[in-house]
Amino acid sequence: MRRRSARTCFPRAHLRRSISSSATPPVISPLRGSPCFRKVHAGAKKCARRNETGPSPSRQFQVSRTQKPFFSGSEAFQVLQPEKPRQPRIIAIANQKGGVGKTTTAINLGAALAKAGHEVLLIDLDPQGNASTGLGLAPEARRLTTYDVLIEGAPIRNAIRDTAQERLRVVPATVDLSSADLELVGKERRSFLLRSAIRPSQLAELGVDYVLIDCPPSLSLLTVNAMVAAHSILVPLQSEFFALEGLSQLMLTVREVRQTANPDLRIEGVLLTMHDARNRLAQQVEADARETLGELVFTTVIPRNVRVSEAPSYALPVLDYDPGSKGAMAYASLADELRRNHTRLAA
Repeated sequence: MRRRSARTCFPRAHLRRSISSSATPPVISPLRGSPCFRKVHAGAKKCARRNETGPSPSRQFQVSRTQKPFFSGSEAFQVLQPEKPRQPRIIAIANQKGGVGKTTTAINLGAALAKAGHEVLLIDLDPQGNASTGLGLAPEARRLTTYDVLIEGAPIRNAIRDTAQERLRVVPATVDLSSADLELVGKERRSFLLRSAIRPSQLAELGVDYVLIDCPPSLSLLTVNAMVAAHSILVPLQSEFFALEGLSQLMLTVREVRQTANPDLRIEGVLLTMHDARNRLAQQVEADARETLGELVFTTVIPRNVRVSEAPSYALPVLDYDPGSKGAMAYASLADELRRNHTRLAA
């Protein structure tokens, strides 16, 4: 009996029909309730049974097919003369699904950009404060936080803290931020508070090239504040069966923000994370994502890597914890791809 390959974790035909070619960024219509979506759910167990380990691939992560990563081999962290963006770039790292690698990406992408010579400011907008902890900032060192900036109106300059990584600074978060949504409801222009705190003139005074915003795992007012303040959104997407389940709702929120508050907001890209290229299901997730979303998906893929998981317990980015690891090299390649995309868009 002929065996069928593992298919399909993404309802591709439905997504292709629902992506608007005239809108930027693309808008994906809701999936839940669609016949294709119900069929996918019904087939979950069958797909899981077909999730087998195949032969070891020739690569564990991908880099640009036309460009080499700017960190490689013995020259791993030689700082190159950076090509400065024309204005500070503000990127929100968002996905309402938890555990997809938002904070890990914020820390390591920030570290990779800093090692490339850019001044990076990481804004921790997650009440868990994991980005702050992952960069070695002890709770007692977080005197002013994103809560004070948003709720109390503290100048963001006063909340910025240095980290052990040169050119990488952070605005920390604490558990106080967990009540911010309730407190924001009663404020005027509650969706614009973060944008007001990080105006381009203020960032220019701080000498910042990139601002990365680590969003909470929800489509809350905190996430909306990040979208209103940002130029673009980077969406980490775990290589798993339900990867696209929440993506349509995120895209609808992006569309609403574009229509009401930030018309220039675009999708920076979708980043596949925790990817095991030996796993047939992960291979199919990647193939379907690229076929469905096209150039919206980054060429770089972040592999499932034990060094990436270990690094936060040492309060270090993986690029410092183990520079030669596959995870470190993948984030270096992501930073390179991001910089090249910005250069191309600015041309």
